[in-house]
Amino acid sequence: RAPSVIPRPHWKVFKDTKIYTRDGLRTYVQAGIYRNLGAIENQSERVMLWVRNKFLLDPSDGGGYIVHGHTPMENGVIPMQKPNRINLDTGCVVNGRLTAAVFNDEDIEPIMILQDKHWPC
Repeated sequence: RAPSVIPRPHWKVFKDTKIYTRDGLRTYVQAGIYRNLGAIENQSERVMLWVRNKFLLDPSDGGGYIVHGHTPMENGVIPMQKPNRINLDTGCVVNGRLTAAVFNDEDIEPIMILQDKHWPC
């Protein structure tokens, strides 16, 4: 049952939202994946929401290019970009800097990074 402070139509959006999404080049997920398991369909919900070091330290490309957050960057300014992933978490809760990436259908990496320095997180 939905908590009373959240309007029912909003709660339905939360319930119907997938835990990941994919486009032709990338997978978008909260925390990451276990690369040794390959495709996102092989991952548990727990891993996709909570994995950290095992994913962050894995340089392989199993499972493809991953766009994720969950681990705020120490500098709080620049997203961490690697050949197999990009971490867009720049610590909005701590510093108010919300970061987003713009992708196209030709390039696997973002074509632009957008930031708002005063987002009310």
